[in-house]
Amino acid sequence: MKLSVVVCTYNDRRIENLINSIDEECEIVVVCNGSDKEYINFVKDLLADKKQYKLLYIPEKSLSKARNVGTENATYDKTVHIDTDCIFYKGALKNYDKALDEHLVVDGKVEFLFNDKKSEIVSKMRSLGIPGSALCPSIGINKKIKDKIGGYFFDERLTWVEDAELNYRMKKNNIGFGVIEEVTCAHVPLSFKQDLHSAYNYGIGAKIRVYYKMRKKGVNFNSDVTKQMRKFGLKYWIYALRWNLSYARGYYFHKVKKGG
Repeated sequence: MKLSVVVCTYNDRRIENLINSIDEECEIVVVCNGSDKEYINFVKDLLADKKQYKLLYIPEKSLSKARNVGTENATYDKTVHIDTDCIFYKGALKNYDKALDEHLVVDGKVEFLFNDKKSEIVSKMRSLGIPGSALCPSIGINKKIKDKIGGYFFDERLTWVEDAELNYRMKKNNIGFGVIEEVTCAHVPLSFKQDLHSAYNYGIGAKIRVYYKMRKKGVNFNSDVTKQMRKFGLKYWIYALRWNLSYARGYYFHKVKKGG
């Protein structure tokens, strides 16, 4: 299969589960960003029996730069980006491979797992997604898109929401994306604390985008998601409001310095 799976990682040992879930003979590109030597050796051992892989390293913790390094160094034009807290479902990579023959960008569906009531609420909200966007951790990118969106994949000035910024440039250049109807991967359960921390970071990312004039000022809440959460019940709606509040805190209270 002429497809490269790109994985960016710090020191997350859950990468072992991810690598074990790859059920096709494809290239695996792992970019360690700021990882320690022990972890790099751990990943090297995991990849030792794979027929085709690249293990790369960058000294700084920069997800957007790591994604660029992984994409640029991938052998094949068709790439799939996935995070270390996910695993692929059987047959998912075949679906990406086929879809990327027809589209420059493909959105794969993620199932957020849950193990208690709180993580179930998070799962429900995450499953609603953001309509009209192809986002990590399950995005497929054909490298041929690069010259059509400004000559780069991910903006390295961004510490968060680098995938949202990619979508902005796609829309600006009238580039759509394909959607894989089947669920492609599973994400580990998220607690309220973990999910709300992500919301805060997304708010920071939005503030940085405003700083660099990548988007208009103001907090853009996803009102459709909030309305849908209300349909599930009061506690779901209240959580959606808490999520929006965390996002707003990141946006309004983070002081942006040059370079993020």
